[in-house]
Amino acid sequence: MALSSMTGFARSQGASGPYVWGWEIKSVNGKGLDLRFRLPAGWDAVEVAARKRATEALARGTGRSKKDAEQAAAEAALESLGT
Repeated sequence: MALSSMTGFARSQGASGPYVWGWEIKSVNGKGLDLRFRLPAGWDAVEVAARKRATEALARGTGRSKKDAEQAAAEAALESLGT
């Protein structure tokens, strides 16, 4: 599918294993390709893969993405212990 505009916004959320996650992406027109990622601590490897896939699909524009992730099961277990 060809894109006709570089301006956009998307948000998604879900759960996988012990994690509850959210992903938000914003983009605007730009002459070059400028990608910025905000990820939780310890998720640095995700940036490498996301940047690689984005540069394969995009030629130009300014993109910002934010990932939130929490270990829902661990938090629930701590709450049940009263800590």
